[in-house]
Amino acid sequence: MGLFGKVPLDDDFDRALAGHPNNSVRKAIARAQPFVRDILLPGETLRTVFYEGFTGSHTLVVTDQRLLVFRNSFGGSRPKELWVAARPEEIRSVRHGGDATAYGIIIQVGSTTVATRASDHLSGRTLAQSVMELCGMA
Repeated sequence: MGLFGKVPLDDDFDRALAGHPNNSVRKAIARAQPFVRDILLPGETLRTVFYEGFTGSHTLVVTDQRLLVFRNSFGGSRPKELWVAARPEEIRSVRHGGDATAYGIIIQVGSTTVATRASDHLSGRTLAQSVMELCGMA
């Protein structure tokens, strides 16, 4: 693949995106796949993958075992570092809701607050619901 070649979205990531129609989100997640895979534990499976599309500053991944929050490189091109890796018992609360322009999600992990927003209500609700299911709040 050349420098500007298309990066395919693997099947498990595609399912975790729940068919998100936004092509820029799908491209960002496709570029993030190798970095995310390096962080997954053996046998850990993806449930939901969320890319914060307003600023491109965060990628959130909900697996069957943990919540992973990545800080993205400048401009959101791909994850640069793992910021939070939380097991279900470490997640204290999930607040979410939206208006006409965005859907906000605030996740309290210990003393760390993870705040992000989705440009569409479906992906925002999907992320919030997935985190709540992970930690038994749903």
